[in-house]
Amino acid sequence: MVYLICFFVSLMILVLLTAYGRNLDYTVILLAAAVTVSNAGHYCVSVASNPEEAILAVKISYASGMYAPMLTFIIVCTICRIELSELKRLIMAGVQTVLYVGVFTIGKYPYFYRSIDLITGPDGSYLEKTYGPMHTMYLVTMVFYVVASIVAGMISLNRKNTVSRINVEIVLFAEAVTVTVYLVERLFRLRYELMPVAFVVSMVIILIPLVKIYRYSLYHNTSIINDDRVMAGYIILDRRLRYRGCNDPAAELFPELRQWELEEKIPGNGGMFNTFLRQPLMSYVGNEETGDPVTKTFENKGKNYSFEIRTMKVKNRIKGYYIRISDITGLIRGQGS
Repeated sequence: MVYLICFFVSLMILVLLTAYGRNLDYTVILLAAAVTVSNAGHYCVSVASNPEEAILAVKISYASGMYAPMLTFIIVCTICRIELSELKRLIMAGVQTVLYVGVFTIGKYPYFYRSIDLITGPDGSYLEKTYGPMHTMYLVTMVFYVVASIVAGMISLNRKNTVSRINVEIVLFAEAVTVTVYLVERLFRLRYELMPVAFVVSMVIILIPLVKIYRYSLYHNTSIINDDRVMAGYIILDRRLRYRGCNDPAAELFPELRQWELEEKIPGNGGMFNTFLRQPLMSYVGNEETGDPVTKTFENKGKNYSFEIRTMKVKNRIKGYYIRISDITGLIRGQGS
């Protein structure tokens, strides 16, 4: 029953991500798909009535074990803003696929399982197996991705102005859940697999920072994407006026942004932001019901700038604000000549 619940929960997540997660990275969809397929395999093992059914089901169940750690590592790198080239991703996927091919030798050759027996108990069927050399290789890759994810998260804790400390802590907690469940399985030699539950819980936990990142991302939010986003400066704030990020032009104009910590309140004093933008922003937030953007200008170091403050909405609900700053010096000089 537990495996069936895990299957339906993961399937529901997969459907929702496919339908509404258009801006999410494809690795998130792949992770949800791998967990869903794997949970279906675990359920089939639990209701198998003969060894042939169980062997086929266990082959399916390894979809998450083979690919989920790798996909989770890629997602962690995305959250921690660590670049992974397409070549590295291809190599990792290739290694895991070779190992997954080894899974399909179960029941025929002793490469992944040396032996396998189906035991039928009052709570369902389970497998007694003796592991082969390819299973050891599988465990090595699993440990590698878990350790690599934790290391990436720990390194990113010191980059508070580019990576959210809260998001990193959430990711590390998700990894801790998976590792803890796996260790419990091994230490207590449990007959029934708990990893399906762990993968579902971890996937839900990891989705929390991902949704936040893509909701406030300059390059993934369709409500603020503009062809001139490379030239214009953008500053993103959430509903509670916590700093969510900016692009390079904004950081060049307002250098203090490079020191601000993500998901923290705007510092109350000092800097050009507080000089030129804070008061208009607070006034706009106090009158946001109108929905009309605020457009004003300011002059600094001989240059003229215009800025526009708008709301970021999801289904007509305000989720945050963005400020767009443009250099209009040439325009003003052209009008004056």
